[in-house]
Order: sequence, then C-alpha cells, then structure tokens
Amino acid sequence: MSAMTTALGDEVTVDVGQQGPYGALLRAGPSGNAAVLVAWERLPSGKFGPIQKSGGVRLGDVLVRLNSVELHQRRFEDVMTMLRNPGILNKRLTFVSKDRYMSFLASQNSHANMMRGGTASGSKSSSPTGGSKSSTLSNAKQSKPFMSVIRRARVNQEGKSPFAEYEVSCSLRVLSRKVETERVVRWSVWKRYSEFESLDKAMRADFGWQIEAKAKNFPSKNSFTFSKLSVDFVEKRRAELDTYWQAMLSVDRIADFSKSHHCSSDLRAFLEVAGHVNSSSEQQSEGGEQPGGRQSGRTAAAANASAARRRKMSARPSSMRKGAPGRRSSAAGSDSRSPPPQRDRGQESLDTSARPQGDQPQQSQQPPAASASVPEEVKPFLKMLKMGIPRPAVEMKMGMAGVDPGLLDQYGDGDGGGGEG
Repeated sequence: MSAMTTALGDEVTVDVGQQGPYGALLRAGPSGNAAVLVAWERLPSGKFGPIQKSGGVRLGDVLVRLNSVELHQRRFEDVMTMLRNPGILNKRLTFVSKDRYMSFLASQNSHANMMRGGTASGSKSSSPTGGSKSSTLSNAKQSKPFMSVIRRARVNQEGKSPFAEYEVSCSLRVLSRKVETERVVRWSVWKRYSEFESLDKAMRADFGWQIEAKAKNFPSKNSFTFSKLSVDFVEKRRAELDTYWQAMLSVDRIADFSKSHHCSSDLRAFLEVAGHVNSSSEQQSEGGEQPGGRQSGRTAAAANASAARRRKMSARPSSMRKGAPGRRSSAAGSDSRSPPPQRDRGQESLDTSARPQGDQPQQSQQPPAASASVPEEVKPFLKMLKMGIPRPAVEMKMGMAGVDPGLLDQYGDGDGGGGEG
C-alpha cells in the first residue's frame, strides 16, 4: 500500500510536539488566510523537522487544519499564533495540495454566488478536506487515470555496500470488471538510480522524439560531492528524479495502462503494475462489498478469515514468512530532504519558543496503543524508540535481526522514534 502524499491528492496529517521549531517556513495563503508551506529549514540539531520527515508533505502545500480547527477562514496571523501556542500540548497539522485547496475555494465561491441568487440548496461545504456532502472535494474522483511521484528516498544498509533508493508512489484508476464502477489502486515500489537510468534508455528507444520533447535530460550520474549517500545529495537527486518523472509521464499515452498496446511495456514492468492491480482485485473479491454496501455472510466470513491470516503472518519475523520481502521492503531508511533556502519577507518560521498564546483548538484524543499482544521479538525495538533512538537506526537493527520494520507501525505509537522531531 502506498503511503499518503499530497502529490496524489491525499490529505496528510502530521503530529508535531508542543513546541517547535518544526523545520518549516510558512506564508499567508490566498486572501491572507490559512498558511502555505514555502521552504524547509533545519532544526538547531541539524535534523529535519517532523513535517519534512513525514515524506508526504511537499513545498507549496496548504495547512488547512490544526487539530479540529479549520484554517481556511482564519487569518495567517491567527494561524501562526495558534501554532506557537505552547498551551496546546499536542498539535496535529493537516495539509492538502495547492490544487485541491484552490478547487475547494472555487467551489465555495460558486456556492456563495448561488446562495445570493437564491438557487442553492443544501449546506455549504465546511472544509477543503471534505466534511459535508455538498463538498466537491470529499467525493472528487482522481483527476488523471494514472498519477505517480518520487515520494522520498532512503539509504539501504542491508547489503555489503549501502546504496540510495527512491520510493515511487503510484495511484491508478481502474474499471471494475463485475460492476460499472471505478476504483483506485495505490502502491509503492523502491528503485535505485541505476534502475531509473535503464528505464530511461529503454523508453527513449521506444518513444524517441516524444521523450526528447518532454524530458530532454535525465539526472546526471556524475557529481562533485564526496559522498553520494549524504542526506543533502540524496534529497537533491530525489527532487531531480521527480522533475524528470513528471515530465516523462506527460508523454501522451505512455502510462495508459488500461490499453497495453498504447503504454510503455518497460514502464509497466518497472512499476510492477500487473501484480499490484491483480493483488488489489483479489483482495476486493475476498472482502469487497456487495452492491448496496453490504457484505453477504459468506463474503464477510471469507474477509474475516483472510484478515486473521494476514494478522498472523504480520506477527512473525520477516525471515520466517513465505516469500519474505527483499531489500526494498526491509531496508533501513534515512531522512533525505533539501537544505534550507533563504527566507523571504512574508515567510514565518514555526519556532514556537517564547511566543504569545492565542486560540487553543481542541486537542485530538489518541487511544493508547495496546501492548499485550506485542510479539516478543518486537518489544526490544519499541523500547529503543522510547529511549530516544532514531527510528531509522531502529529499523536498520530490525533488518539485521530479521524482523520486519513494518511491525513498528502496527504495534508502536507511531511517533517515529527519538530525536527532535
């Protein structure tokens, strides 16, 4: 399953601490409301802030909610006051892409005009993340049949020599075979630079001038850096690959996977499209809903049995599972983001030390994670997180011990480990 990212139309929520800095620069959004993310900055410790480290938020995204408080009608100054308020113990920030936010504002304006003309019915949509049934965003379909982004990077420490690899998040709209409805399949694959390079050569051989016109230059292999595994270099290469990736996907029909004779067979194999679409279809047939939204007794029983099998398998060490994932699924991650740019006028940092208090939105309540059923092989690593050891280091230890790092998400508290955020 692909992780959430605003680049694919998701709303992404990030939990941050009581006080900053949070490693982000904001400025006022359209009409002076909400807040737009314009740049990253390092924490005093040299680490990345919690928003950047999440990997799902990108520059240009809009902060639309703080805990339960909607911000699209809040002035930027009020938003910053709330963010800097140390009286709010836990802050949960929700971001959406600029396109999604602007679509929401357009729907708001259209609704207001209809109300003034006396032709509107129903209630006004309450937030850019959905909320009421009249919202055009809460039930909006994916705008393109296929969307993809180079979401994040990490350094794989599993083999003899470490190497960088990049997560390609994908979202494909497919037509259901049984009923005339559409569904969206989401997944991610991890690829090395050399694999992107091989794909580029193969597609240029097939598509020729079309690739040259859209994506003239593939990111250079040569560099003047001493370490190609440094955080700054890996993030710089991720950004370059993503720019190339978006240009390449703009080639007509190159990613039209519904018609195999149109799309690039090399790209289809690179993204492992067939396997993920078929896997999604099997899961839907096992536990999918019947027309009308209800499950039959037999279907529900099959879904419950399948879910029980998956839970049982996930509790085992990865080395004991049949078809245990290779280097890409268990490699330890390292944060890879860009260095801080210069701050312009109108931008404000989320440094919350010694700031005045303002409105205090309602804090979200998180149920405590159950630990009674935590497998014995996972407990030492959860303890390491509580001791403040960074999550990437813990994941690397788990990989060396043959324990799936994904179990941290299942049994941990989701805070990402130690460090400053």
